[in-house]
Amino acid sequence: MRKFSIFFLVSLTLFSFERMTVALFDITPVDVEPAVTKEFAAYLSSALTASNKFYNVERSEMEKIFKEQALQMTGCTSDACASELGKLVGAEKVIVGEMIKKNKGFFLSIRVVNVYTGRRELEIPISARSESDFEQIAKTVVEKIGKMVKVEPAIVGFLKGNPVFDAGSELGINSGDELEIYRIKQVVKDSETGKVLYRDIEVIGRVRVINVKPDASVGKILEKEKDFVEGDYARTITGGGIDWKPPSISHTPVKEVNFGKDIVINAEITDKSPFEASVYFKPEGKKSYFRVPLLKSEGDKYVGRIPKNYISPEGLVYYIKASDSLGNARSFFNPENKPFRVKVIDNSPPVITHIPIKRAIIGRDIKIKVDAKDNVKVKSVLCYFRRSKGNYTLIPLTKTSGNKYKGIIKGENVKEPFLEYYLEAVDTGGNKSHWHSDKKPLRVALGKPSSKLPWIIGTTGAAVIVGSIYFLSGGGSSPSDTLSSPPQWP
Repeated sequence: MRKFSIFFLVSLTLFSFERMTVALFDITPVDVEPAVTKEFAAYLSSALTASNKFYNVERSEMEKIFKEQALQMTGCTSDACASELGKLVGAEKVIVGEMIKKNKGFFLSIRVVNVYTGRRELEIPISARSESDFEQIAKTVVEKIGKMVKVEPAIVGFLKGNPVFDAGSELGINSGDELEIYRIKQVVKDSETGKVLYRDIEVIGRVRVINVKPDASVGKILEKEKDFVEGDYARTITGGGIDWKPPSISHTPVKEVNFGKDIVINAEITDKSPFEASVYFKPEGKKSYFRVPLLKSEGDKYVGRIPKNYISPEGLVYYIKASDSLGNARSFFNPENKPFRVKVIDNSPPVITHIPIKRAIIGRDIKIKVDAKDNVKVKSVLCYFRRSKGNYTLIPLTKTSGNKYKGIIKGENVKEPFLEYYLEAVDTGGNKSHWHSDKKPLRVALGKPSSKLPWIIGTTGAAVIVGSIYFLSGGGSSPSDTLSSPPQWP
């Protein structure tokens, strides 16, 4: 016969919730390599262990128990089988699922089964574009399962007369939540498992959460029948009556976006009353926020789009706000109570335009002119040159106007037997582009001055530069300053 323990309480210290004991079984692959499902399962197990809402039965513990019972986890995919094996490892809930190949990505169906009833209590369908999404998706799944855990924070102190609770945003407490304060008079526990079977409580008041930290919160007293003391508990008010609670918002933050693309914001929002929701955003460094509405797509899902022309190369910050018809409002920020930050990714390198310099006069400066454009911003334009097969010398080019840059290879470096050069442009995203390269530079033919006849020595745009007193010698090996024949220009 099972024994029960009864406690009569004047003051009782408990956790603000009882951790749910869960066991993660195999994720079944369908047209997917088993190694891929094992990778996702590893992320999911890690996320369960990291959560402060669960006790995750480690796989090594389960395998040890099954070995003692001469059982195997492999092949146990049905809810009934998972329920029976879950009882053996002491779990309250068992997590199973399937992973199906979908185009270039994956579709996952994660199920949570109650081991006592054998019933499926939650099913989470979710898609992954690639294996790189697995870690974030695992966290999202754990967050959804975590909503099954009932959190009832305890009063641990007072701040200017207002009660301070031992739970905050990490456990789902939000600013604006209305909580009912109660006192525990009697508790009945299962003496074998320690599970609370019954609690006799007395409701003594009501508060509204006004300040939230990751691990704590503060409530403003709305009404009370008795003075609150440390060790009293709080729970979310449910049932009929006036809707004092603001809309509930669930959102996976957007962390980065390619420059030149809109940012799509997805959120799940619920409330008892009609409500409106918006995304407030601003380019990094700006003072004023802009607003775009979140529009209903299906069910509790809402979508908003931040136009690309509002996104600066430095990035963007945003938060979500929802207000219902009774004036209850909630602003959704990151865990530090700050706007979400989006990093702008620049994947496009600069474009270099340059008229090649194929011939030059020994000892004379060579002017380098370049046009460099980028979809975000050019950080630097560089010219690399060398006189022989040795190391290159670097010349940073100076911006003159718009996309135009210039620099000079000094005449002292323009010496025989030849000169080679190439160009490099780098943008603020670190993307590089080259005009020729260190392996294949452009070779400039060098000649000596002459005073025989005028000859074309170069072009710039549509203009032709004519030198009235210079020719080019063949290679500089002859002491003579004259040429036997003019150079052949392409």
